Amino acid sequence: MLHKLYTWIDYGLYLIKSNSLHGTHSPFVYQWAETVLYSKHRSPNHRVELARSWALKSAKTPEGSSVSLKNWVLMHESSAKYGQLLQRHLLRFRPERLVVYGCGTGILPAYALELPTEQQPQVHAYLESPSWLPYLEKTMELVGSASESWVVHQHPEDGLEWQGNDLVLIDALWLVEQDSSRWFEKWDQLDHPAHSVWIYNVQANERTREWSRWMQHKGSYNISVDLFWTLCLFYRPEQSAESFILRY
Repeated sequence: MLHKLYTWIDYGLYLIKSNSLHGTHSPFVYQWAETVLYSKHRSPNHRVELARSWALKSAKTPEGSSVSLKNWVLMHESSAKYGQLLQRHLLRFRPERLVVYGCGTGILPAYALELPTEQQPQVHAYLESPSWLPYLEKTMELVGSASESWVVHQHPEDGLEWQGNDLVLIDALWLVEQDSSRWFEKWDQLDHPAHSVWIYNVQANERTREWSRWMQHKGSYNISVDLFWTLCLFYRPEQSAESFILRY
């Protein structure tokens, strides 16, 4: 209860400090906010929300996990609001790949499957654990896509190789459970930073907040946009480093 109280206090402070388009002076961030963050474009996304509803009603628990499907969705999966944001970013920047770390039911990246086929990126999903594979496949079945259309990985330590046009999604709850020395060593050695890295579930607990702050000031990602629940990092070597807090 105390954590929830402090989170809402922090959210109130975030609203006070945050800006909208009028307080955004970076041309890149202004354009991103105008065409992606605050765009009025909305898609129905009925199939993804069907998958969310199925998981919320399920009493199943993956083998070896202490978290049921329902609790996983409540704790890990971003709301439809962020799924819509992901879609608009994909439509605006057309990344070739969507790379997802800490994937469980796969509801957030499944929003990409509601786009027209020619506009969908290739999805690389790094599972939270192998036991989540049947439930990821169930999400894809409900969304109407064969699991073969995604590249599913079970060992994330082998997959920190990004391409310049990638969009990378990282679950902060998954991130704090990783071997930090190995993860950040690989992070420092990246030859090609991805265009965008989004860290979601930032406000889950104090550890997720600390790690997200560390990543905000680490490496090549010189532009950061704090949306409170999600931190968006952008690789813009032609710009000086700037941090933004935008209301969303």
